[in-house]
Amino acid sequence: MIVIPAIDLMGGRVVRLLRGRAQDAKQYDRAPLDIARDYKNQGAHRLHIVDLDGAFHGTPGNTEILKEIIGLGMEVQMGGGLRNLETIESVFEAGVTEIVVSTRAVEDRDFLISLIERHPGRVIVGLDARDGIVQVDGWTRSGGCRAIDLGIELKDLGITKVLYTNIARDGTMEGPDIEGTASLARETQLEVIASGGVSCMEDLVNLTKSDPPIHAVVVGKAMLDGAFRYDEAMERIQAPSRGDD
Repeated sequence: MIVIPAIDLMGGRVVRLLRGRAQDAKQYDRAPLDIARDYKNQGAHRLHIVDLDGAFHGTPGNTEILKEIIGLGMEVQMGGGLRNLETIESVFEAGVTEIVVSTRAVEDRDFLISLIERHPGRVIVGLDARDGIVQVDGWTRSGGCRAIDLGIELKDLGITKVLYTNIARDGTMEGPDIEGTASLARETQLEVIASGGVSCMEDLVNLTKSDPPIHAVVVGKAMLDGAFRYDEAMERIQAPSRGDD
């Protein structure tokens, strides 16, 4: 399993939301570039970046910071406000490795198919669910379908990887939705990236025990708040299993 550090940007600052609510944003004093550089120095090769201004307002608002982080030489998967081809082409031109699309992917299959054809293997669909139902527009309204049903359809369209977030766990540090994540992977046969709720090293260890295996996990608040470091996490989950785990 791969651990991917997450950096959420709003108004040029690093923030973390509680269950996706902008009014519950926790702002961090450190500059986004400094945080990204620290993760790189710990051995991270990839970052997950969310432009929350884009997620809430439809157009990414932290493009210059994104370019600075890409300039560090790390792979970046980026989401937030990627709802038209012009915007998506611009972030690819900026050096983004993969994009995460949610709202437009849920609501416009022709658009999604065109993305898959233009950028094969570089499109991740974000399945953000509340009580199993996909949410869109920065988690402010229902997409009207179950995450598992949409995942099965995405597989048929040619998507191979999805980012699954249980909104009820996001930013809470109450533990990831292992059962829901595993169920999605099992029912869809997709590579699933888990997101939301990771609070400690044991959460990561428990995710590695999932059946079927979880492809990767995005970790934001836990590492930002110092619960564990990236290098410590990778050393732990790659070590031989111990009887007390």
